[in-house]
Amino acid sequence: MMKIFINTIVKEEHLSQREFIQQLSELQLPIAGVEIRRELLSDIVEEREKELLAIAELAKRNDWTMMYSVPESLFLKEQINPAFTAWVEELHLFQGVSMKVNTGDVASILSSDSRQLKELIEKTEIKVTIENDQTTENGTFAATKQALENINKSGLPIGYTFDVGNWLVMKESPEKAYQELQQAIDVIHLKNMNEEQQPVLLDEGTVEWTQFIKNQEIIVLEYPMKSSELPKQINRVIEEGN
Repeated sequence: MMKIFINTIVKEEHLSQREFIQQLSELQLPIAGVEIRRELLSDIVEEREKELLAIAELAKRNDWTMMYSVPESLFLKEQINPAFTAWVEELHLFQGVSMKVNTGDVASILSSDSRQLKELIEKTEIKVTIENDQTTENGTFAATKQALENINKSGLPIGYTFDVGNWLVMKESPEKAYQELQQAIDVIHLKNMNEEQQPVLLDEGTVEWTQFIKNQEIIVLEYPMKSSELPKQINRVIEEGN
């Protein structure tokens, strides 16, 4: 069964993530949960923790599953990013169950202490995914495919978030990438782009987005829009996904 999530990049700029999630709660939309963006939280630890706890209360009230988007590299040269444990603690603060990270150094997946990372992920019972982002290091088809192959070789319990719009930004074919990487996909980050590579409403972009949501369980809407546009966008996904 398809589940729709809302990434907080959807929010209007003047709103905090907590305020936006409160707004979502009032709209009572047919969504399974929300994906929080770490870069939109306060840099002050105490303020960040306070907001995450408030978000946790809203999530509990709505029975939402919560996800975490962390735009930081998991794999550094010869080591796992030492900040990973802090990200996990933040995830637990708002009772999140999954975390999307940047891959980072693809070659280091094989040389890092994969056993320690595997044990930490399994111990905390969270789901971790990497994403094809908008960087030459991690956003090309070749880099993404290699990263997934290295993860598989290392036996790491790390999944894959397929971002439709990022392929367009990188001037790669989302159709080709989807065809070849489909079996590895855990999450779809759904957004469409116009010819100027700016995110637009789903039916206003250059790619036929409906092909990427068939038989996929987790769909995350990840593009700015007005709150008044949210219901129709969600309904479009439901219509095409069923």
